[in-house]
Formats: sequence, C-alpha cells, structure tokens
Amino acid sequence: MKTLYKFFSNRLPILWMGSLGLVIWFSQTPASAQRRREKAGSDTTLAKSASTTTTRIEAETQFTEGIRYLMTDEPTKAIAQFTKVIQKDPNNAAAQYSAANALLKTGKIAEAIPYATKAYSLDNQNKFYSLLLAELFVKQKRYTEAEDLYEKLLKKGPENAEYGVELAAIYLFNDKPDKALDAYNKVERELGLNEEIIRQKQRIYLKQNKIDKAVEEAEKLVASEPSEPDYLLEGAELLIANDRGDQAIGWIDRALKLSSDLPQAHVLLADIYRKKGDMDRVTKELNQVLANPNLEAGLKARILSSYVGMTGENSTARQDALGMAQNLAKTSPTTQKRRLCSPIC
Repeated sequence: MKTLYKFFSNRLPILWMGSLGLVIWFSQTPASAQRRREKAGSDTTLAKSASTTTTRIEAETQFTEGIRYLMTDEPTKAIAQFTKVIQKDPNNAAAQYSAANALLKTGKIAEAIPYATKAYSLDNQNKFYSLLLAELFVKQKRYTEAEDLYEKLLKKGPENAEYGVELAAIYLFNDKPDKALDAYNKVERELGLNEEIIRQKQRIYLKQNKIDKAVEEAEKLVASEPSEPDYLLEGAELLIANDRGDQAIGWIDRALKLSSDLPQAHVLLADIYRKKGDMDRVTKELNQVLANPNLEAGLKARILSSYVGMTGENSTARQDALGMAQNLAKTSPTTQKRRLCSPIC
C-alpha cells in the first residue's frame, strides 16, 4: 500500500499540473473559437450585405430602365426590364404594376391582368393599382369586377369622388342605368354641377322616356348660367324633338329676351310653326333670319333650302321661298348667287 501511495503521491503534482493545463486549455479554447466564429459570421454577413446591395442596385437600375422605355413608347423593352425585377423580387408591387401597364400598351390584356392583380393584392390602398386593374377588367367586359374596384375606391374618401364618373360609365356598359344616375348624382353632390354629367343624365332619361326628368336637367344648366341663351335654345330643341313645341316656344321667348339677335331661335320657331301648319308664321320667322346681317350667306342658303323642303305642295309658301332666295342673292356676293338660287330658281 505504501508503495502504491508513494507512486500516486509522487505523480499527483504532475497530474494536477497536467489537469490545470488542461483546464486552462479548455477555458481558453471556447473564447478563441467564439472569436473565430464571430469573425467568420461577420465576414458572411458582410458578404451577404454586399450581395443584397448589389442585387438592390441592379433591380433599381432595371426598374429605372423600364420606366424610361415606357416614357419613350417602347413597352416591349420595358416589359423585359420589369420582368427581371420581378424575378428577383416577386413582391415588388411597383414592378408588377408597371409590367401590367406596359403589357396594356402592347394590347396584351389577358397577360397584363395577373401582374395588375398581384400589384393590387400587394397594395390595395394604391388607387392607381385599382384603376389599372379596373381598366383591364372593363376591356375584357368583366364589368362587375370593375364595378367592385371602383365602389371600394369611392368608399375610401371624398377625394376620390371624381372616379364616380368612370363608375357610372361602367354601370351603363353593364346595363344598369339607374345605378349610373345614382353615381352621377353623388359626383354632383361632392363636386357641384358639371355640364357633361348633366348631358349624360339627359341621355339616360330620354332613353327611359322620362322627358320631364331630362327637362329638369336642362333647367339646371339654365340656372347655372341664367344670362346664357344657348342653354335655353338647347332645352327648346330637346322639347321640339319630343313633340313639345308649345312648351319650347316659352324657352325660345326667354332666350330672345336675353338676346334678340339669335338666328337659331327663329329657325326653331319656324320649325314649330311648320309642324302646326302655320306657313305664314314660318315665313315671318325665316325672313327675320335672312335679314340678319351677322349671319353668313352660306348658312342662310342652307336654312332657305331646308325651308323649301318644308313647303311641300304649298304654292304660296314656295313663292315666298323664291322671293326670299332672290332677295338673298341680291345682297350676297356674285359667287354665292347660283348656290343661293339653285334649290328653287
């Protein structure tokens, strides 16, 4: 036992020192390894960062090139650039939208829709993405889908009220005239009266045979410019076209009170009295037109020629027309005389 003790006792310092060295080695190795790992990780991160930066710069360059091609009306080249960007980053909404726009310019509607749909799905708050997708749907006669996009856009705020005009047009394409009227009315409430919208509403009412409604719209135009006789005469024309001559006379009289020098007013009155069979009054109204020094001779000749067609078999009226033509020829340049007399001379 003693021998064994001596053996181990003699070696303990050695073992302990060896163990201490081992402990020291192990305590030092993880720190060194950690530093090496951190350095390696740092190098990898830098490499990845550099790679990401390069990719981003390439994508930006390609996108910019695509926009340039679009602006120079080279959509095919633009598509190639936007496609490269999308291959790198499918979630780039701007590139998806621009690709759809470029495809639209080349007439490839079906190919454009997936790109426009993707752009909209990535950012449905961007109204331009909504508008492009809706336009593509309309071109494919997918009116209900286009309506949905415009309806959502209008609900986002009054700043989008102007797009109600496009929505109304789509409703008309989709045979929904009453919805179109509602859309036009909403635009008017937000933005005020608009001449083109009023005319569109008149067309819808006339197609629905709602003459009174169409006349109400004409009154809005008159009220918007009470000193403008042209709106009164337009209203009179609408009434005459719908066999409301007596009502039209009131509108024409209102116009003549604003300006007595209105050849069109007398032409309209002549038409009304022709339908009533009062050719004497027709002659009187046309004489006022032909006596107007501010009316171009060629137009007078066309009016007179039209009057000849009104006279029919009425010999007295034809004689009146002949007298008007002769008087007009006397007061017109020689080069006009043959044209003035040719219908009846």
